[in-house]
Order: sequence, then C-alpha cells, then structure tokens
Amino acid sequence: MLTYKIPRQLEGEINALDELIADYNAGKIDKTTLKAHRVPFGVYEQRTPDTFMVRVRCAGGVITPAQLAAVADCARHYGSGRLHITTRQEVQIHDVALEGLIPVIRSLKEAGLSTRGGGGNTLRNITAPADAGISRDEPFDVTPYAVGLTEHLISDGDSWNLPRKFKIAFSYGTNDGIFPSVNDLGFAARREHEKNGFAVFLGGGMGARPSTGIPVIGFISAEEILGAALAARSLFAKFGNRKNRHAARLRFVKDKYGAAEFVRMFHREWRDLKENTPLLLPDTEISPRHSPDLEPETPLDIPEYEVWKKLYARVQKDAELYSIEIPIVLGDLSTETAETLTLFLESFGDDVIRFTASQNILLRNIPGLLLGNVYKILSQLFKLNRSQYNGGLTVCAGASTCQLGICLSRGAASETIWLIEKSGFDLGGKETPAIKISGCPNSCGQHWTADLGFYGTTFKKDGRLYPAYVAVAGAKDTPDGAVFAERIGELPAKSLPAFILNTLHAFSLGESQSFREYLENGGKSYLIRSISDHYSKIPDYSEHPSYYTDWGAEREFSLDGRGAGECSAGVFDLLERDLKNIAETQAKLNAGEGERVENLTALLFYSCRMLLFTRGMEASTLKEAALGFNEQFILSGIVDRRYKPLLDSVLLDKLDMNENLVWGLAGEVVRLYESMDDSMNFPSPAEISPPQDTSLSDRTVKDLRGVACPMNFVKTKMELAKLDTGGLLEIYLDDGEPIQNVPGSVKSEGHAVLTVDQFDGYWKVLIRKGG
Repeated sequence: MLTYKIPRQLEGEINALDELIADYNAGKIDKTTLKAHRVPFGVYEQRTPDTFMVRVRCAGGVITPAQLAAVADCARHYGSGRLHITTRQEVQIHDVALEGLIPVIRSLKEAGLSTRGGGGNTLRNITAPADAGISRDEPFDVTPYAVGLTEHLISDGDSWNLPRKFKIAFSYGTNDGIFPSVNDLGFAARREHEKNGFAVFLGGGMGARPSTGIPVIGFISAEEILGAALAARSLFAKFGNRKNRHAARLRFVKDKYGAAEFVRMFHREWRDLKENTPLLLPDTEISPRHSPDLEPETPLDIPEYEVWKKLYARVQKDAELYSIEIPIVLGDLSTETAETLTLFLESFGDDVIRFTASQNILLRNIPGLLLGNVYKILSQLFKLNRSQYNGGLTVCAGASTCQLGICLSRGAASETIWLIEKSGFDLGGKETPAIKISGCPNSCGQHWTADLGFYGTTFKKDGRLYPAYVAVAGAKDTPDGAVFAERIGELPAKSLPAFILNTLHAFSLGESQSFREYLENGGKSYLIRSISDHYSKIPDYSEHPSYYTDWGAEREFSLDGRGAGECSAGVFDLLERDLKNIAETQAKLNAGEGERVENLTALLFYSCRMLLFTRGMEASTLKEAALGFNEQFILSGIVDRRYKPLLDSVLLDKLDMNENLVWGLAGEVVRLYESMDDSMNFPSPAEISPPQDTSLSDRTVKDLRGVACPMNFVKTKMELAKLDTGGLLEIYLDDGEPIQNVPGSVKSEGHAVLTVDQFDGYWKVLIRKGG
C-alpha cells in the first residue's frame, strides 16, 4: 500500500459542496456560510478576492508520478500554473476561480487524491520522513503506518468535526527533521523485544504559543496505533475548546487539566476504545522496483556533476540505489517542470517521489548506473549550482497570499538566496543549517524547529510601521521530545538577508561541524550580540526609506489587506459573523444611521440566528430564525419567555416591533454566548424537565433524514442534552455518510448505541444517554 485509498463517501461530499457553491452563486447563502463548508475541503481564499488555493493531501509526502502529473494538469487548466510544496508535505494549487474548484477536486479524486481535511477543524495531512523505507538509520519503515492511519481516519466522519485542526506525525529518529512531539499526536518509531512499535506523544503544537507534547505511551506495537489515534481524537472531541479558536488546540486541554490528569484522561479513552478497535495491518510489502530501459549517460561536466552528487545524492539501504534531493526554491514548481519530470520518472515505478518537510522533492530508488541520466534532466529543469541554499530555506506563503501574513517571507527568502549565491559562499562540507522563515508568529514556516528561524512582526519608529522579524535559534529533537528554538533578538526585515549571510560565515570559520554544536560553543551568544550591535538598528525614514518597505513590495509597509485566517473556518466564523453584525447594527441605531425599523429588523434577525449554529441549525430568513430560536431557546427555558410574543408576531406575519424587547433580546443573546462553555453548551434551563422513563417503550424520536453531516450529529447532541442519564433517543438517519458517522460520534461521547436497524432507504438508531 503506497498511497491511501479514496473513501467511498467522498463523491457525496463533493456533490454537497457543488450544491453549496451553486446556492452561493444564486444568492441563497452568504460568503461566510460557504467558507464554513469549503475550508474543510482544503479550499482557502487568497488575498486576491475570489481566487482560491486548493491543498492536496499526500500522506507521508507520498505521490506517484501519475498523480503529480494530474495535479500539474489541474494547475495548468484551472490555476496560475504554479504548484507549491508545503511544510506538511502536501502540494497546493493556487489562483483557482470559484467555478474551477469542483472540476479540480473531481479530477484529483480520479487520480486517487483528496483535498478533504486540507483546512478547517479537521484531521490534517499526516507527515513522515521522506526517506522512510530507504534510510540506513531507521528501525523500520513508518510509511505504511502513516498511509494506513490516513486511510482509516479520512473514511471516518468524526475526523471532520473537531474543535480545531488535528495534526499527526510519524518519525523514525531524532535526526529525520519531523519532530513528532510538536504535533497533536506524534509516533516515534522504536524496536523492542524484536517487535516494531512506537512511543506516543500527545498535546504538542507550535503557533504563537508553542508547546511540546508529553509521552503518554512508552511503547505500543505498530499494529495497535489505530486505537491510540482514536483515543487521542476522542479526547480532543470531548474536551477541546469549541468556543475560543485561540485556545482550541489539543495542547490547551493539556494546559487546562495539567500533564498528569491529561495522561489519565487519554488512558481512559484508550481503555474504552482499544478492545473494540481493529489492529492496523497495512501492506508493508516493498513497492515493486522498476529498472527503466535507459542507456546510462555520462555527464559532460564531470566536476559540476560530482559537486551535485556530493550535495544531493545519498546511498540507500540497498547500495545499488540512490535517493536524490531536488532543491525547490521557495517550494514552488511550475506545471511545465512537473509534467516533464513526471514523464521522465514514469518508468522508475510509483515509489520514486516524496515531498519533504523542507519543501523539496526527494527522488527515491534511482539505480546508481542512471545517476547521470537523472542529472541531465534535472540540469535542464532546475538551476543546479553549488549553493546549498538554492532550495535550503523553508518558508511559508507569507503576506503575498496568506491573509494572516504580516511580512513578505518569500521575498526575504528570495533575497537571502540571491545574496548567498552572489557572494559565492560555501560551507566547505559542513552540515547545512535548517533555516526557516514564517511571515507571522503562526509557525507555518516551522521556525520553532529551526537551527536558525525567524517569524514576522511589525514595529514602529517615529510613528511609521516597518516590517521586522524575531530571530530564534537552537531547536533540536530528543527521544524525550523537542527542544524549541530560543529567541535571540529582533531585526528589521531589510537586515535579515545580511544577518543570515554573516551567521553562515561565522559558522564556516569555526571548528564546529554542525550548527547545533556551533551554537553550544558560543555561537548563540555571538548571534545575540551581532543582532544587538549591528542588525537591530532601524534608520530614520529620511535617511533610508527602503527599510519601511518589505522585500518584494511595491509600496511602503502597512497592515492593509491583512484579514482573518481561514484555518479554523466553521461554526467559529458563523458565530463571530453575527456577533459582529449585532454590534454594528446597534452602533447604527445609536448613531441614528439609516432607516430605524429596517435596522431593528436586522438586529432581531441576527440575534435569533446567531446561536442556532450551536444547535446544528441554519436560517436564511427572519421567520426561520425566529422559529428556531423560539423552539431551541425560549420553549426550552434557556431564554426568558417575555421575548416569546415578539417572536410569535414574526411567525404570524404581524411583526410588533417593540424596540425595548429587540434590544433586550440582543443583549440576552450576547450574554448567553459569553456564558457558553468550551463545548458550546449553555447553562441549564430554569425549568428542569421531569425525569425520563427509561423503559424501551418510552423514547424520544427525532427524524434527521435529509440533514447532512455534521449537522445531524449536532442535532442528535441537542436532543440528548434534553434527556436525563439513561434516557432513550431514537433517530432516523439517511443511508451513506450519516449512518457511517453519527453512531460512532455518539459512542465517542459516552452514550450507548442499543440498536441499528435498516428500513426502506433509511436507518433507525436507538441511543441510551450516558452519564
């Protein structure tokens, strides 16, 4: 099993997205509603309005030549003709118009690739070392487990409705560059008692507040990791913060409960799940090797060839085969280059391409006799020279396309590479430091795991903004978890390339062979002094106005165009949209702007609609919103019944615009939102329902046919919340994704599924509420 299999429900999910886009084009839904559904499909809006990036899942960085050719074809026909390799080993297509999204997603599906989970509060791409399976340092190949776990989790609907993104990584050793403990869930390969297995880390993450995961299992056999993964996901689903996106990752559950209790919570979930969880038994057979029918070629420029071979070619476990790293500058690959490369590689077999976490391409299983042939084609397609930084800087998208970006990180990286090449600098055979640049504190460039890292920020001088970076240094991985890079200073963006070049020169002149050793032997103190004495200074605007313009920018630096990121798109956005609408409408009323009755009607609509999303309901008209709010919040006793006549007047088409009640309801809704707990539950109703008779003949029935995932699960939770422990709920579900996903989600929250019965075209599921 080299790549993951497409889950059978994906076709229905694509159809649902297609219908939503049609509704948006017809004016039936707004932009925020569409965003809440498209982002979990890996579709992000770029800084240019109405242009989108599509992110493609590549488990462990694995992609076949035919699949890469299909991605390039999509980029050529529907995008800008540029592919981008990410730090999580995926590939992105940029500048796709709205009408091109479904054709792209369908074409990728036909090639065996999915974009589902490329964004939003979902399972993200599972990473693994690009040289897994061929490295001489690994205890065993982790690739089949990364791919096998991907295949299971993307076919499970519970992976698409989490409090926030959920990242998993596999590693075979502390020098493979993966840093498993900085992920939500990390598996570090071990071999004990002649058995393959993993140490398990939980609750790691980077972002603006990085945290190292803690060991929760010392050793688990490789076949048992599915149970551990499901337990981690279940723990996250139950206790993750669904109210505050800035404290929603799994690491904040660890911080809230403390490390010891966090470990106990995980083990409770694992104990409850592992007995009924099947073993993960992936196909660990080695992919068939292919011997291309090619005549070995001898390069014409032998000295340059030998330099290239020394820099980029490595002998595999099988001494007759080589891996070759292709440096991809800034992770960007043109469709023409990708198509030519894949055409050449087709005869080498499927297991020949992996994307690396440093945004490069690793070719694998290349016969040593054909290195000259590979060198020839790469010389035609790429700029091959002696610079170790032609593709050696890891960099995020930055402010050029990302809405959260502060600095133009790609511009800074390009200038750095140009400066290094211009200087003719060479490390003289020393280990190349990992230099990583993020355009903002959110760590998409993974600066916290760098030998030398930077993240974008902004400072002011004499009232003028200028782009700047915070420098960090000294990250390392250990068997006990990662040690993050430490802050060493701040410097203007315009000083960054010169500082990097100076740092590399200082490293090359010392005796240390690795950058880590250099830092430990006084290098870190030198870098701190270097920034403070020479690179932190910002000249006056009148002296050097260029310092107030970012690398590659056409105008002076500002934060104009910076918006909200789309990574956590979902219920967060829908709630915050109406929270903002309420505040803005109240401001208009206070200022006397516009038609008063029109503004009061809008305020009533936003107030009624806002909290319906927590109950799995959507409303496009005031009447729909009033009906839902009346049922869910007034009749249930959560909101005072004095607002009922106001809503009844809406439902009877005889609106009685009582201004005091409209203002009062808006304030009640905002207060209720503020009192909502992390799991989007509200304070208990004033009137408690009488105890439920738990006999099987007395049950609540809810028909959820026609309700799509995840709204059907949200509505199921809502009904269960009305019952006492032991109460019975019978739900009707459609065939397909609903019956595949909802019962499992119910079980994961501690309830019992008593019966699952199929009828003519639908299913009945009987649930007993847990404690």
